[in-house]
Amino acid sequence: MFHSVGCVLISTLAIWYVCPGEETVFNSEHCLNTVRHIHIWSLLHTCGYFLSDFLVIWFLIKGDTTLDIQTLWHHALGAFVFYETLLFMDFCVVFGTMLLFTEISTFFLAIRYFLYTHDLSQSFWYYGNVVVTFFVFLIGRLYYQIYISLYLGVPFLYDEVEQGKIRPMKMFIVLQMAFIVIASLILNFYWFYLMCKMIFRVLGRMLCPKKDKEEAIELVRADQLKEAGESGGFGSSDEHGNERIQATAGHGTINELGGL
Repeated sequence: MFHSVGCVLISTLAIWYVCPGEETVFNSEHCLNTVRHIHIWSLLHTCGYFLSDFLVIWFLIKGDTTLDIQTLWHHALGAFVFYETLLFMDFCVVFGTMLLFTEISTFFLAIRYFLYTHDLSQSFWYYGNVVVTFFVFLIGRLYYQIYISLYLGVPFLYDEVEQGKIRPMKMFIVLQMAFIVIASLILNFYWFYLMCKMIFRVLGRMLCPKKDKEEAIELVRADQLKEAGESGGFGSSDEHGNERIQATAGHGTINELGGL
């Protein structure tokens, strides 16, 4: 959660406020290709998070679910490519910083899990958060990532190749970055599909609330279990019972929908 807040703040500053005058990365080629200290801080901040989270999942949690494996690969490849972009100190570094703005949705997902773990999953705040998260994910992650990839990323790659300015080593790194972006988009579409299913379930609970408190709790628990199952978590046959279900569901919700 704190990493996502830092990512969004630094990325926002790097996009809109570090270039002179009225220049931004969207209207100035010079701004888009000029690396400043804030871009380096941004990538190192995220690489630090990737590496620390990787160590926690691998050594402390010893995660072995599908989601854990996805997260480990995501963190390892992401950190590796970000470090590689620092070799050339050009557009790739600035573009990497811009990509980190997509972490804006992770903040709201963390709040959703906080509300769930504090027995507020039937509250107005929980339902409101689900709706806000849906639109933030749609606009701040999916639309934004597609826009900067097509409007900025593709033209840069085309120009570099057409003019023969790109060296083999740099081409290798750019292709890695392109692979990460495309894979991230595919995962984001899948996670958005899961989010659409989630919001319909939550709306169903809002429109048809259960009068019996115990029945309502079981419905929320079933909802979390279903999400965990869809994201590669453990099923109801886990010998540790509800504790494992809740932990898996919570872990899946935040990490699965909050990745790059």
